[in-house]
Amino acid sequence: IPFGIGQWASSYGDLPAGVRWTGRTMSNETYYIQIVNDNDVAVDYWLLREEPSPPDSDSTQPAAAVPALTPDPEMGRQPYSAVDLPTGRNHKRLVAGETYWYTFSRNDPNQSSSFQDLSFSLFYTPDDGNRHNVNFQLFTTAEVNAWLSGSGRLNNFGAGMLVSRDGDPLTGERIWRGNILRGDNYFLAIENGSDVEIDFWLYDQDIIHPLLGPVGEPAANLAHESTSPPALP
Repeated sequence: IPFGIGQWASSYGDLPAGVRWTGRTMSNETYYIQIVNDNDVAVDYWLLREEPSPPDSDSTQPAAAVPALTPDPEMGRQPYSAVDLPTGRNHKRLVAGETYWYTFSRNDPNQSSSFQDLSFSLFYTPDDGNRHNVNFQLFTTAEVNAWLSGSGRLNNFGAGMLVSRDGDPLTGERIWRGNILRGDNYFLAIENGSDVEIDFWLYDQDIIHPLLGPVGEPAANLAHESTSPPALP
């Protein structure tokens, strides 16, 4: 079963059309790429590991600006296209029934142990009266690889627990506290099992009173948000 398939792209700015795949692979794993020609004639192909560069232009001609690539809408939709989780606050909108995948690791120099203490806080709105329908789960890389290969069901090692601490009846809240191995890669999946579109804000800290809205400077945002005491209420 393939974990990724190239998608047709009409062009990259001034570059010719081609087939493109964007995603993530695991370190120290072996992968295979299959190129299929369904035509009745032979073809030449060029396989590139990175975005192609624009062809050299005549030096007498002004250099044309290369348009910035727009974010791939398929990124984050599956584990193999998981998005690197930035530190601080992350905001996104999920339609009903959608799941969004992040990947992350930790190597905190302030924690000398091989086990890294970590917290995740998730806020979402509206909770539509069924806040239990929105959740996040944590998975090891080995578990995700086994699931993608069809050799087992996807079992998490942690999931968000419902809490209500911010005093806002319009938001749902979930929190997870635990530890992970230093330097190992993990997956976090946010699932919108409700019947409505939601906005979510994910923090890699234990946050009680969040600032919800457009994401600005992470440092400034976090400076106005309060973290929790060590124990859950």
